Amino acid sequence: EEKQAYHEMIDPLLANSSLFNLVYDYVDSHEDIITVQFGETIKDVNGNHVSGQFDATNKSITFLKGQDLSSSTVIEEIYHSYQNLTPSSEDATTNFEFEAKTFTIFSSIDAGCSFDISNLTDYYNFIINNMFTHDDILNINQLNQSFENTYIFFGKNFIDQYVGNE
Repeated sequence: EEKQAYHEMIDPLLANSSLFNLVYDYVDSHEDIITVQFGETIKDVNGNHVSGQFDATNKSITFLKGQDLSSSTVIEEIYHSYQNLTPSSEDATTNFEFEAKTFTIFSSIDAGCSFDISNLTDYYNFIINNMFTHDDILNINQLNQSFENTYIFFGKNFIDQYVGNE
């Protein structure tokens, strides 16, 4: 049942998002094996279990058992495994969260699926209004200096909030 639930979420993402497909193929073909399981996850600041987590030590993704999988959780945790397999020379752990959420937003829009935007509503609206055409196709020409400045602005705000919560 868990494997079926996982594939019911992964297969449409692979079929509909070229962005997600690139990252998933990289992770899937890497010599390091990333395991996916359902079980108990860490708790957030409110004492609630998070819906998904990537454990770099065990190279595993755990989705909260007994909870319906959301596409944004699957995308983000797969992306965290990608980040682990392509380490940065910088110590940017807090930025990894924002980077993963940015990738999740782009992949969700690309796949035409819902995204749990929680505290990133303004950032999501900026992306959807400035980075995609009316057909929900990424407009590469818009990835310019103004996007970079906006990314840094929203990233700093997110990191301030994330560090404050953690």
